[in-house]
Amino acid sequence: MQIFGQIHDRSFPIHIDAGNLTQIPQLIPEIAGAKRIVIVTDREVSSLYLNKLQQTLSAAGAAFTVVTVDGAETGKNLDTVRIICEELADLAITSSDILMAFGGGSILDVAGYVTATFLGHPQLVLIPTSLFSMVDSAICPQNLLNIRSSKNSLGLSNQTTAVVIDPTLTASLSARQIACGYARIVLYGLLEDQTLLDRLESGVWDLAEMITLSLQAKQNLLHRDERLLGFGQEIGNAIEGHFRFLKYLHGEAMALGILASWPDERLRHLLVNLKLPIELNGVSAEVIAQRVLRSLAPGQPLTLVELDAVNRPRITLVDADVAESALLGKVRTLFPDHEAVTP
Repeated sequence: MQIFGQIHDRSFPIHIDAGNLTQIPQLIPEIAGAKRIVIVTDREVSSLYLNKLQQTLSAAGAAFTVVTVDGAETGKNLDTVRIICEELADLAITSSDILMAFGGGSILDVAGYVTATFLGHPQLVLIPTSLFSMVDSAICPQNLLNIRSSKNSLGLSNQTTAVVIDPTLTASLSARQIACGYARIVLYGLLEDQTLLDRLESGVWDLAEMITLSLQAKQNLLHRDERLLGFGQEIGNAIEGHFRFLKYLHGEAMALGILASWPDERLRHLLVNLKLPIELNGVSAEVIAQRVLRSLAPGQPLTLVELDAVNRPRITLVDADVAESALLGKVRTLFPDHEAVTP
C-alpha cells in the first residue's frame, strides 16, 4: 500500500506493507542513483534487522556505511547529531547520497535534524522500526531534539524523501513499546477518526491498515491546524522531562497527558486495556504545572487543545493569570485519590 505524506509544499511516498524491508530498492528509485548510502541506526535495531537491510542493499549493488548511535530518548540531542555529521563530513556526502534513518522515533529525529542542517543535503529515507514512529514520525513537520531534560527544545524543518514501513518489524517490540504506539493511535482516534478507537476497543485489527488510517488522520489534522496535534502534549512532555525520560516512555507520558486533557471513563478503560498508565505518582501536580509554564514568555497565554466530544477538538487560549489553575485542574485528575470526572 502506498499513500503520500505532505509537509508544507512537499509531498513524498509512504510505503506500508509486510516485508517492505526487503523491497526497498524496488520501492525507492533514488537508491539506484545514489553514490553512497549512510544508514543511521542503534545497537538494538542493528542486532535484530541490520543484516537483512544490508543484504537487501548489497543485492541491489548499493554502497553503504553504517553509523550506530544511541537510539534512546536521552540520545536525541546535539551530541548524537555531531557524531553523524562528522561521519558525513569524512565521507564528503552530497545531495546525490542518501541518509537512511533505521530505528525508532529518536533515530528518525536525529537523522532528520542532520539532513536539515548538513550542507551536503543528502536525501532522507525513513525506515521506522517502532509502532510509535510508524504512526507518528513518518509524517512529521519538524525534527526535534532535547536539551538535557527539556523535551523537544530544538527543531528544524523535516526534509523526508520517502518512508518505508514494514509492520512485521514490530514483532520484536516489547509489550510496553507496542502500548506506546497505541497511545498515539488513541490520540488520532480522539481527534480525527473514531474508527481507530472502535478497533482498539474491539481488540481485532489489521496492523498495516491501522498504521495507514493513523497517518491519514495525522495528515488531516496537519491540514486543519497543526496545533491540534498538541492535545495533551504539554502535560505529557512535562511528565516525561521531569523524570529525565527514565520513568515513563514517550507513549506512556503521552497517554497521561491525553487522559488529563480528557478524563473520560471510556478513555480510561481503553488505556487500561492497552496496558498504558492512567495514574501519576512520584511528583506533585504543582511541579508538572510549573514545568509547563516555564516554556511560556511572561504574560503569554497558554494554548490548550480540548475536546467538546470525540472528533470535536478545539483550541483554547488560556490567559496567563489563570493558566496555572487550569493546568492544575487537569493534572490533578491523574492522581489516585482524585474522583474520576466525565466531561
